[in-house]
Amino acid sequence: MPKPKPDQVIRFEIVMGRAERELVQNILMPWQIKQVATPGVALLSDVSGMATVAALLATWYGFELGIIGLDTPGEIVSAFRQQLADFKESPAYQLSREARRTLIPGSEYAEPYVADVLKWFFGID
Repeated sequence: MPKPKPDQVIRFEIVMGRAERELVQNILMPWQIKQVATPGVALLSDVSGMATVAALLATWYGFELGIIGLDTPGEIVSAFRQQLADFKESPAYQLSREARRTLIPGSEYAEPYVADVLKWFFGID
């Protein structure tokens, strides 16, 4: 026997005040941070994940990252720090900055954010 179609629709609405919204936001914020941080930490604790992040940053700066044969994320971080420091002392560093600014309009606005990533992940100022 088929179910009859409803003849009316009842809508319930829950309205929260400011205090309730703040309470829900305070509960959700740590959960959201955990949802974002957990995969990020897993990525950076893995050799291939750390190598990918380091290679992307090296590409941004314009130097070739030599990390073949490194077995731990710590070794990759050390190699990246040393190679970046060596690259910044070379004349190619200024040329790569100028080329990046020419090829990628607005890249000078991204440089502070890349510097923050370097500081957070690699401890480089």
